[in-house]
Amino acid sequence: MDKKRGHSGNRILIISFALTFLILSLATLFFIYLPSHQTIQHLPSTYDFKIPDWMKFVSSNPEKVTMMNFTQIFQKTGNYSLFSSNKLLMISNITTQITVLNSEFSATILFQNPNPNSEDLALNIIKPNQDTYSAFKNELEKSQTKNAYGTHIIFQVNRVTASSPAYVSGYTTLDGGYLLYADGDKGLDLLKKALDTELETNQFTGRPDVKASFYLLLSGKNDELGFSYSTLPYAVSDVVATSTSIRYEDNSVITRYVFTFSNADTASKNLDNIKQANLNATDIQIIDNYIATTAKYENNLIFRELRSL
Repeated sequence: MDKKRGHSGNRILIISFALTFLILSLATLFFIYLPSHQTIQHLPSTYDFKIPDWMKFVSSNPEKVTMMNFTQIFQKTGNYSLFSSNKLLMISNITTQITVLNSEFSATILFQNPNPNSEDLALNIIKPNQDTYSAFKNELEKSQTKNAYGTHIIFQVNRVTASSPAYVSGYTTLDGGYLLYADGDKGLDLLKKALDTELETNQFTGRPDVKASFYLLLSGKNDELGFSYSTLPYAVSDVVATSTSIRYEDNSVITRYVFTFSNADTASKNLDNIKQANLNATDIQIIDNYIATTAKYENNLIFRELRSL
């Protein structure tokens, strides 16, 4: 009788163990499998948000657009020594320097160079504060070579660099509080293109995919520390474009990504790939042909996140 009870107890123990293992395995498979079939949300039929005014200078085909909002960075963090160098633009023969401390923001727009062996062409858009803008303009008009272009004046200048005693030639122009600058021989063409774009409808923000990305990415409060939009290759090959924004909330850094895919099916099929590439994400959503992720970091990582834009 005791032996039967022992065998019966062993069977119960084995069965309990097997059932527990089976339940845990099924639960694990469920939680692994479930995200791949998470609900696909949809963009509203109509939506609107405030497009930053400076984007009127950005034509429809940049490779990358990056903006850092110095006003928000310093107001939110109180750290005025966050950047190792505060110089944005120093021009030969001009004492007024454009820095992160006297500018509201700086944006860099990269375009593919027709020469595949050369670096991308970079258009820089800076918003100095009013006093700095006026002082820079007065000195510029007195000391630099001028090129008339429509109702604008484009100045040929020499930029002073911190890394080299040599000057870098380039071009700059002023428009409605904005300072536009581009290096090299192609700089003149970049500025002309930017000024032409301001008067056209064929602008970067006129593209439906860009509008949708920024609608999902930006808060609408204009309190982002910075953001970027890029069509450069990403770790997940089916990604058509990557948008990134960085905000500062409750003493934490919030980084949000929006990944654009060619269609909703491709987005759904790449959900696991996006999760693997964004292991720190605390929230992941599929919205039509977009995947949006959000990650939260400690405030000491703010410079790392800004540098990654």
